Amino acid sequence: MKVGVLAVAVLVAGCDSNSSKSLTIGEVTITEVETLLTKENAFVPVDVNGAMVRKEFGILPGAVLLSHYKKYKLSELPKDKAKNLIFYCSNESCGASHQAAQVALNAGYSNVDVLSAGIMGWSKAKKPTSSIQ
Repeated sequence: MKVGVLAVAVLVAGCDSNSSKSLTIGEVTITEVETLLTKENAFVPVDVNGAMVRKEFGILPGAVLLSHYKKYKLSELPKDKAKNLIFYCSNESCGASHQAAQVALNAGYSNVDVLSAGIMGWSKAKKPTSSIQ
């Protein structure tokens, strides 16, 4: 009986209308990211691609380059957990950006989006990129 009462108490607590909203990963388009680029400090692009993709296609201007899409150190991200982070990988078929974004969300970052078109879609749309050395 004690287990049943505890389970009900947990369920009721979870249904509190004042509890924080469930955080999810958002999706952004190339056009939305291009607009954000015109605004100073509006977001931080987060590149989860490997060295070969970065060399061939470049990176979004100002991008943070993650060491690994799942095993990166949180210190690679901005300290401000409310900052808008936009993760991207190579293209729509790549799931690394979603996985990296989920790691950030789980770590308490609250404004996490993914550019599903990735750097290939960005490049194909002839949007500005930076090269890496």
